[in-house]
Amino acid sequence: MRHRDNPAWVNNLLGGYCDSLRAAAKRLGLPMPLLHEDKTCAPESELGCGVFGCALRSASRGIVFKVTREETEAHFAAAYMELARRGVKPEGMVEYYGVLAAGPKRFFLWREEVDFVGAWWEGIAPKYFGHDKNIDLRVKVANRALNILWNATDDIFAAAQLARRQMTENDYWRWMERNVEASNVSRPRTSSDYKRGLTLAQYLSDTRRRIDVLMRHGPALLPLWETWLEYEKHGVVIGDTHVGNVGIRRDTGGPVFTDPGAVTILSRELSALPVEAIRP
Repeated sequence: MRHRDNPAWVNNLLGGYCDSLRAAAKRLGLPMPLLHEDKTCAPESELGCGVFGCALRSASRGIVFKVTREETEAHFAAAYMELARRGVKPEGMVEYYGVLAAGPKRFFLWREEVDFVGAWWEGIAPKYFGHDKNIDLRVKVANRALNILWNATDDIFAAAQLARRQMTENDYWRWMERNVEASNVSRPRTSSDYKRGLTLAQYLSDTRRRIDVLMRHGPALLPLWETWLEYEKHGVVIGDTHVGNVGIRRDTGGPVFTDPGAVTILSRELSALPVEAIRP
C-alpha cells in the first residue's frame, strides 16, 4: 500500500457505520479499528493510505483493519477464506479474517499484519537469500520480476473486464470456461484462436511460463511465485503484485502479498461468494 493522506471519505464512512461496524465486529469475533471515542469515530492512527483506501491499526496486535474501495480485493478476501476452509492456504499470502460491504464499492477488511511492506528486502529472513553475497543485485532483479508479473496480471484483468462489459452473465462464464480450458493446451496460438475470443487463454498461459522464469531470477521471492500459481490453479488470478504490496510475515520472515487488487476470478463458483453487507 502506497502512503498518501487519509482521504475524507474514509473518515466519513467510519463515522456513518461506527455503531453497525462495532456490532458486526463483535458478532464475528474480530477487533475494532482504533477509533476516537467521539461522534466522528475517526481513526486514531493509520498504517498507510493508498489509491483505494487506508490500513488502520486494530485493537488486536497482529490484525490490520482496512477501509477500501477495491472491490476485487473484497471478493478475493471472500474467496481466500473459502479456499482456506478447503485447505488451500499457500504461504505467500497474508491471512484474511473477515470482509464486510458498507455500501457500493465500500468495504471493511480484516487481515494479518505484516512488516516491511514496500521494503521486503529489509526484513526478509537470510534463508531466502542463502549465502549470496550480491544481495543488492538480487533485490533489483526480484523487484523487476514482481513488476513483470504485475504487468502480466494487468493484461489478464483487462481482458476479463472487457469481456464482462460486452457479454451477458452466462455468455461471460462460457467464454471464461473456454479460455481457461484453452490456456492449458500446450500448443502455439493461431489467428483462429483470437477470432474465437481466446485472448485471455494466451495471457494465462504466457504468465505461467513467465513464472517459471521468475522462479529462477527471483528465488528470494519463491513463496510468492508458488502462491500465485496455486491460486491461479484454483481459479483466482492475483493482481497488483508490485513491490508496494509485498511485506514480510512476522513468524517466518518470509515474503507475502499484502493487498491484492485487480483480482480476476476465473471460477464462477468463487465469484458468486457473497460479501455480507451492513447498514449504517
